[in-house]
Amino acid sequence: MWSLNIQSLYYPLLLCSMALLVCFWAEIYTKGTRSPFLRYSTLYYYAFCALLCFLIGSEWLINIFAKRQSLSLIFDSLWAGLILVVLILFLVFGIQMFIKVRGAFVP
Repeated sequence: MWSLNIQSLYYPLLLCSMALLVCFWAEIYTKGTRSPFLRYSTLYYYAFCALLCFLIGSEWLINIFAKRQSLSLIFDSLWAGLILVVLILFLVFGIQMFIKVRGAFVP
């Protein structure tokens, strides 16, 4: 039982690291200069991580007290939706950063 809960920590760690990278790229791209690390998007990053912690806690409590398969499907769809949103933002800002960096070296 506990091994499934530890295994489910992979997705929140992946989401937090990708969200941190997206926030960093967004600040570099929109501000143009390198400001202190996460100066403007710190609040959004903390709110997103708090949402992830809330989802982890509620998923663990639901798995412990109510062993219903339908609730597990709901949490799986929530994780998939969050991963999709962060992946789209990751690709958008990643491509913008690639174009910006490539433009600095192409005459």
